[in-house]
Amino acid sequence: MKNLKISGPTALVGAAFMYAMFGVFIRIMSHMWGNFAQVAVRFTLAAIIVFIYLSFRKNKVSFPKDKLKNVVALGLTFPILVLLLTFSYQRTTIANTTFLLYAGSILSAFAIGTFVMREKINTNKIVAILLALVGISLYSSALFTFNSGVFLGLAAGLIDGVSNTLRKSLGGIDRMAVLRIQYGVASVLLIVLTFVSQETIITKFNTWSLIITFLYAFLLIGLANLLLYGFHHIDVNIGTIILSSELLFATLIGYVIYREAPSPHEVIGGLFIFSASILSGINARAIRSTIKTERTPR
Repeated sequence: MKNLKISGPTALVGAAFMYAMFGVFIRIMSHMWGNFAQVAVRFTLAAIIVFIYLSFRKNKVSFPKDKLKNVVALGLTFPILVLLLTFSYQRTTIANTTFLLYAGSILSAFAIGTFVMREKINTNKIVAILLALVGISLYSSALFTFNSGVFLGLAAGLIDGVSNTLRKSLGGIDRMAVLRIQYGVASVLLIVLTFVSQETIITKFNTWSLIITFLYAFLLIGLANLLLYGFHHIDVNIGTIILSSELLFATLIGYVIYREAPSPHEVIGGLFIFSASILSGINARAIRSTIKTERTPR
């Protein structure tokens, strides 16, 4: 994906669709792996694939030392986010977890993007954020159910906003070089947590689970490339809202594969989120056009 020729919003829509598919893959993998082990194996496989790819690539990559702490932080935050989601799904409904993930992520990204990265606030951005929050709120009443699953989902969302901000700070760096360090750090962390947890690593051998595990590892690399590329070409607030279109994709995929028919309020919520994503994309294009105009000699 070195010469990726797509826009930032398009990359993040693709990432949202992949995120939505991962729910199906995780269900299949759970027939074989323990919770910690499942996450550790797919990150470790992805790290091995990246290391092999870079060892055969002619152009050797270098990594700027001043960005090392950022990619190490990303290597720590993203697997923790995945683990929090895994346990949250076990303690509350999928709708509650997903709602809190995006609610926390949008709020976290808005706070970091506005007060730390000094990103501009405009009418389109505010309307898009409101549309996304209204749409997400229609998926569940999670804010009124105070259990551990709710707090884990909210924590995952807050960390997701931090992860997306870190991705933006790594823009312009060779993405595979970033992944080599990110997945290396994540693999070590997850392997340690797996053994500390003393859970059963392989509960029961399953051929399809094994195949999906390898497929997931490859897709994880593709997802990371899309996220790094997307957030490099768009601000954190807008990017986070575009990613929330995963809820719409997840609804469609759930119906096609599992015949999980969405309720009327889920359909309406999905339309709000989809509208927010479209508005975000329009806003991003407008911002880029304004920047180009300002830079054009007169």
